[in-house]
Amino acid sequence: MTIKTCYFCNIDFVNSFNDRDDYHDFLDFIKRAKKEDLLKLKGIGDVKADKIIAERNNLNNSQLIQFLISNNSSINLEDKYSHFTLDHVIDKGSHPLIALSLYNFVPSCYSCNSKFKGSKQFIDNDLMGYLSPTSENFSFNNDVKFKLYFHNKKDISTIKNKDDYILDFHYFKNKNEYEKYIDIFKLKGRYIFHKDEVMNLIDKKERYSQSQVDEISNIVNISSQQIKKDIFGKELFECNIEDVSMTKFKKDIAKDIKLINESS
Repeated sequence: MTIKTCYFCNIDFVNSFNDRDDYHDFLDFIKRAKKEDLLKLKGIGDVKADKIIAERNNLNNSQLIQFLISNNSSINLEDKYSHFTLDHVIDKGSHPLIALSLYNFVPSCYSCNSKFKGSKQFIDNDLMGYLSPTSENFSFNNDVKFKLYFHNKKDISTIKNKDDYILDFHYFKNKNEYEKYIDIFKLKGRYIFHKDEVMNLIDKKERYSQSQVDEISNIVNISSQQIKKDIFGKELFECNIEDVSMTKFKKDIAKDIKLINESS
């Protein structure tokens, strides 16, 4: 499985990347690469990099360039950096025996790992696997939902700005443990910052009724479901939570405002 977002917050992406410009293929790389990128090729130093740059306008007459092109499959272009940290779910200081266990490592963003969690513990015993993202029993996504609460409002259509509602969590089970989890990673405050995303979904729901979506579908000859994906975001309908940033947040809100079905 490809990991794309932080397991703890689903706000920040976690990924590796190559610190170089984008190129169509290896030939394009040889033709356009800056010297610092050429130096990332295995076996290429200052002298060879300068020679490639000097001879790149006459590719066919450069033995060095022709050699590199013909052998590009064996040339290492990898120079990756990580955009995430690995968190020890269970503190390695208190439990040194599992310090190097792969099941104790969770890819997470810098904020979750270093700024908020640190060495804090939220798993106290072996029955709390529902809190560990590496456990097959992990169930935060099912047991806790984002929910809107209104200030003396009759229904969602009366909400006109983000101060007209409160963003909070609804717990189906294990409330005390999940509250601790949410507090450690500061999820409440971090998601309150994104209340504009809620308004965006509410505004679109009001502007695009199902009948209007069907009408657009008939005009452009595209399925109503695809129209809804284009308008509201495909992450509400087809993406796994870990694939796209804030997918759980948006899906939970979309279900709460009856934009999508509970089974989606």
